[in-house]
Amino acid sequence: MLTGVASGRGGNLRGIDHLNSVLNYLGITVLPKNLYLSQVENLMNEHMQIINTLTLQDMYNQVDAFIQF
Repeated sequence: MLTGVASGRGGNLRGIDHLNSVLNYLGITVLPKNLYLSQVENLMNEHMQIINTLTLQDMYNQVDAFIQF
């Protein structure tokens, strides 16, 4: 399971794609559903907790998919 986090727009899309390629080369099976969190500073409160409900739901969905994987 891979999650990209970035302050920019892409949510570390290139980094996650590269890491996914390396892990596949090593024979490691990766959950096909990646999560990309962009502009992460806008998704958190002053205590560094995710407060955006859509992002939280996406995170829960990814964890559920990983458990079923």
